[in-house]
Amino acid sequence: MFAFASHSKARRIQCGTAGVRGIHVHGIRARGVLPWIRLQACNGTPAVVLDRPALPVPQSATDACAPCRCRSQAFRVGCIWSLCFGGSLEKRQKRHGLFRVLSAFVAVLLVVAAGCVWYVNDYYHAVGVGSALRSDDAVRVSDFEHGWEFDGPGTEDALVFYPGAKVEASAYAPLMHEAAAAGVDCFLVRMPANLAFFGIDRAEDVRSANAYGSYRHWYLAGHSLGGAMAASYAGKHADAWDGLVLLASYSTADLSGTNLRVLSLYGGNDGVLNRAKVREARRLMPKSYDERVIRGGNHAQFGSYGR
Repeated sequence: MFAFASHSKARRIQCGTAGVRGIHVHGIRARGVLPWIRLQACNGTPAVVLDRPALPVPQSATDACAPCRCRSQAFRVGCIWSLCFGGSLEKRQKRHGLFRVLSAFVAVLLVVAAGCVWYVNDYYHAVGVGSALRSDDAVRVSDFEHGWEFDGPGTEDALVFYPGAKVEASAYAPLMHEAAAAGVDCFLVRMPANLAFFGIDRAEDVRSANAYGSYRHWYLAGHSLGGAMAASYAGKHADAWDGLVLLASYSTADLSGTNLRVLSLYGGNDGVLNRAKVREARRLMPKSYDERVIRGGNHAQFGSYGR
C-alpha cells in the first residue's frame, strides 16, 4: 500500500484507488506553493519519489489509510521549507523582502571586509635597512615585544618612536640607529596593521617594562600619522614625558597647558603634509615650541621605504 501527501498544512480531500489493485492514494491540498511529492508504502518504505527527497517533519503529520486499516507516514518535509515558503502570498513576499535586505547587508559587509584587508596589506615596505637592524660597536640592537630597542652610549635619555601610516616600522631603523649612536636610546614601535591609530598606547607598554626604568628623560616622537598619535597620547600623559618630536606632522591635541618641549621638523618639499594644519596647530603648542624646515626635504625621507 502507498500513500500520497504534501508537506503543506492542509486537509485530506480524497481516499481511493489509483488504478492499481491494492494501492490507495491520499491527497493533501497545498496552499500557495508547489509541494514536494513522493509515494510511500503504508509500512513506511518509500516506493516512488517525485521532485526532491523528503526531509523530516513532526510525527503529527501522519495520516491514516482508512480502507487499508493501516497507518501511513505522511510525506516529511523540513520545517525550514515551510517557514520560508509556506503561508500566504503576503507573508511570503514579506519574508522574501527581508531576505533580500539581509543578503544586501551581508554583501556590503563582505565588500567592506575585503577593502579593509586590502588596505592594511597595501603598505610601504622598508628598503635597505638590514645593517641598521644589526648591532655594531656603537649601538646594540635587540627585539622587544612591540619592536626594537637601539641601545647606544647614552644612559639618561630615551625616545619612543611611532611610525607613519602604512609604513613598515623597520623603515625608521636607520634614523633610530643614528639617534642612539648620538646618545639617545630609541625604542622603535611596531603598530597593528601599520597604523599608529590602533596602537596609540604602545608608549605606555615601553615605559612600564622594568628594564627601561633607569632613564631620567623620556621623549615621544612620530612621523606623519605616528606623530599625530604621539601628540594625542602625550597630551593625556604630559607629566610622564619631557618632550615631543613631530616629523612631518602636527598635533590635534591641545598641548598649550603642558610643560612639554615640542620640536616640529618637516621638509621644504613635502607635498603630503598639510601646511595649513601645521599653522593652525601652532596655537595648540606649549611655550617651549620650535619649528624647523629642512631645505630640499620631502615627506618620506625620515624613513627608508623607497618613496
